[in-house]
Amino acid sequence: MKKNILLLTTLVLVLLLISCSTTEQPVKIVEKTENKPTIEPIILDIMLSDKGLTFQREIADYMNPEYLESHVDYYGLADITGKCYHFVKDDQLEVFKMDQANGNLLGPNGQVFPYKMIDGNLAIETQALADKLGLTVEKHSNLRIIKTADSSFKKAILNGTAYADYGKQQDKKFAEKEVDIVNIAEGFALIIADNKPYLTSELNLTMFQNELEDKESAATVEPPLVLAWDLYGNQSEQAIDSLVDVVIPKWLSLQNEAGDINDLFRPQYTDNVRKQGAKLWVLVNNSFDPDMTAAMLKSCQARQNFIDQLIQYAKKNKVDGINLDFENIYLKDSDRYVQLAAELHVATKQIGIPLSIAVTVPGGSDNWSKVYDRKRLAKVSEYVTLMAYDQHWENSQTSGPVAGLNWVDQNIAKTLEMVPADKLVLGLPFYTRVWYERLSTEKPNQMKVRSKSVFMNAPRKLIDENDPVRVWDEENSQYYFAYFEGDSLVKFWYDDPAAIARKAKLFKKYQLAGIACWSLGFESPEIWPALKTVLQSD
Repeated sequence: MKKNILLLTTLVLVLLLISCSTTEQPVKIVEKTENKPTIEPIILDIMLSDKGLTFQREIADYMNPEYLESHVDYYGLADITGKCYHFVKDDQLEVFKMDQANGNLLGPNGQVFPYKMIDGNLAIETQALADKLGLTVEKHSNLRIIKTADSSFKKAILNGTAYADYGKQQDKKFAEKEVDIVNIAEGFALIIADNKPYLTSELNLTMFQNELEDKESAATVEPPLVLAWDLYGNQSEQAIDSLVDVVIPKWLSLQNEAGDINDLFRPQYTDNVRKQGAKLWVLVNNSFDPDMTAAMLKSCQARQNFIDQLIQYAKKNKVDGINLDFENIYLKDSDRYVQLAAELHVATKQIGIPLSIAVTVPGGSDNWSKVYDRKRLAKVSEYVTLMAYDQHWENSQTSGPVAGLNWVDQNIAKTLEMVPADKLVLGLPFYTRVWYERLSTEKPNQMKVRSKSVFMNAPRKLIDENDPVRVWDEENSQYYFAYFEGDSLVKFWYDDPAAIARKAKLFKKYQLAGIACWSLGFESPEIWPALKTVLQSD
C-alpha cells in the first residue's frame, strides 16, 4: 500500500505539470501561468488485481505485455530476430509468429493479435491482450481500468466536493453519493462517481463496513521431502539412507547458445538409487556461463530446443523429476529465465514429473542472487530449492561460517515473502570451509585470506592433530576452532551433524516442504540419525 501511495503521490505531482485535451492524446507539458489556470483532467490507465494496483500516466491503444505480468499469472517473451512470441498461461504454451509486414501476431487456431514496436519493445493491442487474458476493460471518461475477474474496488459514501482535474478547477458537490474508491494517498482519494474519475478529500468519504468473513481451511500436513544432490553422481554402489526420498545427480549442462545439452546417464547408478527406495531426479545447469545463457534465453528456437532435449532425455531414461539449476545469469535476463522455466513447466506437467528450481538466498550480487525472480519462479515449479549456504564463499576475504544459524533463519524468512512455504525446500551444507589467514607482504595492516572446502568428517582430523582453540559461537550456533600452522592462522566453523540438525529444525519452524542436502558423499554417517530425529519428531 505504501508503494501505491508513493506512486499515486508522484503521479499527482507529475500531472500538475502537464496538460492535454479530453481525447486520448499523449500528455503534453505546458507552462502554467497565474493569469490563466491550467485545466488538467484526470487521465489514467489503471491495472487492478488481487496482487495490487498500478498506474500509468496515459491511456494507450497498444500495451507492453510485461505491464500486465505482475498482475496476471502468464509469461510472454518476444524474439524479434526469430520472429516469434511465446505465450504461457495455465501451463499451456502457445507460439505466435510475427507477421512484421502487417503488424500481427499469428497464433494457433487462427488467433490474430495486432502489435507495434514501441521504443524497441513489443506492444500488443490492449483490448486484444485483455481478451486473451480474460480481463475486463472499463472506461470511465478519461480513466481506463483493466481488472482481473476476482478484483474489485472498495465502496464509500461521498459527501462534499470532488474535482475532475488535478488543478482543482472543475469541482462538483455530492451528497450521499455511492462511489468506488480507486486509491487513497496523502489524504486524497481517487474515486469514480457517475462513471467519471474525481479527486476528493479522504474526510469526505464514509467507508462501507467490510462484511467479508475470514475463512479458515484445514492445513494439510505432508511428510517432509528429503532431497540429496550428488555432485559426482558416479558411485553405483553407494549406500543411500532410507530417509532420502530423491537423489539428484549433477549430470546435465547447457552446451551452447543453440540450447543443446549433453546426454550423460548412468544406468547402474540409477538402478542402485531405485533399489534402495529413492527416486531419481536429474540436475541441469547452465555451465555457469552468462553469455551462453543470455544467447540461449533470448531465442525462442534455442529455448524450445533445450526443453525438447531435456524432455526427451527424461522420457528415454524414465527420470522422476528435473532440478533446474542456472547460476551466474545476467540481471537483464531475469524475465527470460522465468520464461524458460514457465515453458519448461508446461512440458514437465505434460509428462507428469515435477520441476524444482534452485535459487540462492535473497540479496547479494546481480548475477548470483538478484537475477532470481523467486515469486514468479515459484509459480512455474513444484518446488524451489533454497541453497542456504556459502554465507562466506570460497573467495571471500572475510573468514566465516558456511551457513550460520541466524543467517539461514533470516534468509528463509526473506525467501518466504516470495515463495510459499509448501514449495520451499531448505538446502543444507554437508561441508565445512577451512580458512587460512596470514599477514600480507604486499599491503600494510592487511591479511591475505584463502579457503578450501572439506567434507563433513575432515575437521575432526584437524581437531585431533592440532589441538585447536575451541569457542562456542552463539550467533551461528556452532563451534569455532583456530590454531596456527606456520605463518598462517587456521580457523573453521564446524558444521558437524549437530549443527546441521539445528538448521534442519528451521524446516519445522517455518513448515517448509522439506530439506535438500549438498552433497551426497560429503556426509558423515551420524548425520542421518540426527536429521531423522528432527524431521520425524512431533
